[in-house]
Amino acid sequence: MPFTSPKYFAALTIAIAAMSPYSVFASTAADDAFKQGVVSSKAGDYALAIERFLQAKKAGKSSAALYHNLGVAYFKQGRYSEALTAFGEASRSAKLASLSFYNMGLVEEKRGNQADAAKWFEKSRNIATTETLRRLAERKLGLRDSAIVPYIAYLEAFVGNDSNPQLVDETSNLAVERDGDNFLGTLLYGRYHFGGDAKQGGYISGTGYIRRYADVNDEDATNLGIGVGYIQLLRAWRLDYQLTANQLDIDGDTIQNSINAALNAQYSLPSAYIDTRIALETVNGDDGNGYDYLSGERMQLRMRYNDTFASLRWRVGYELNLNDRNQLITTDSTGAISERFSASPLQHTFSLHANLPLTANLTAELSGDYRLSRYDEQEIRAGALEAERDDKRWSSQVGVRYQFSRGWATRLDATHWDNDSNFDAYSYQRNEITLAVSKTFN
Repeated sequence: MPFTSPKYFAALTIAIAAMSPYSVFASTAADDAFKQGVVSSKAGDYALAIERFLQAKKAGKSSAALYHNLGVAYFKQGRYSEALTAFGEASRSAKLASLSFYNMGLVEEKRGNQADAAKWFEKSRNIATTETLRRLAERKLGLRDSAIVPYIAYLEAFVGNDSNPQLVDETSNLAVERDGDNFLGTLLYGRYHFGGDAKQGGYISGTGYIRRYADVNDEDATNLGIGVGYIQLLRAWRLDYQLTANQLDIDGDTIQNSINAALNAQYSLPSAYIDTRIALETVNGDDGNGYDYLSGERMQLRMRYNDTFASLRWRVGYELNLNDRNQLITTDSTGAISERFSASPLQHTFSLHANLPLTANLTAELSGDYRLSRYDEQEIRAGALEAERDDKRWSSQVGVRYQFSRGWATRLDATHWDNDSNFDAYSYQRNEITLAVSKTFN
């Protein structure tokens, strides 16, 4: 019998639950109801099985085996959101975590969420307790015995409105008015793997981002990147070594070119995972266009904890950015420094993200972050030495995403930024609404 057949899925989940210590039947109403639910599941009467499992839960039973068998019954009835919640509860047991993650991948696959399905299959593979389960997860990931997907491409087109593209503080004395503007653009990402085996392999990648405003054309942006990398799987660790080159253009002028070397490390826990990133970037500001002050180095350190609560997926994170760049200095007719601007902030960012499935295809998302920026030099304005710049920025985003079949999706996001600086010229508020349609190929 094929491992991926529905009959094998049902038999595997019920057999493991029945053999676990949690399913030893005692002479209680809860255990009797649970036993009846298992019998109904084996007979294919999943509606009755759900009724019996819920009776057991109401009577006080809360074992991982109960939640796992309840998830199987929900899955067989096509009640995918409830199945995801039940499997999420079962995954808190170390004994059933890998199997639960695999089944959560099957649920997301049925809902058309291929990217989320791949994440659950990968988590299952990383902590698989049996060779059979590991191979099942690997087949789902790469259609072969490999945890590395051969290729993936993502294309997104978007339109929206930006209330403050130039980040202007309307209360300052700047000779610039704050004008909102409509925009459109596209985002493209592609990655192709070559060589390697189930535990490691190299890849090449490319990114492209284009945004064009209707009127405020001096904020039109193009960011292009190309890179190489190597993925290595070491038990619960997934290591991704990256080297990328990027170019940023604003209003048709090249602002900077950069080389970025990074290590992304993901560690899988029984019911959660931690991802970290350390990166060093060398930036070359384009002197011909007046951006030499951006030249220098930047180091990034990031750590995020990812977990689930019922069907709610959430993430909390911290990021540290260290910058050592040139300064923008202008002089007067005598050669004295009249203006000095620092481009080297020390930044601490605290973030929170959550998404909640509302239906089989509709997901709500909420995120926010708080960033503290302190610049390393006192600014000079009109020849006078002033304070070091300190910024505090809050941002929040709320959105919904609808997943169609065959990799198609659409999203609607509303984002707000509020930057408070000790220099009024750097304080601003900004609101943005974005509607996007995307297609994933893999």
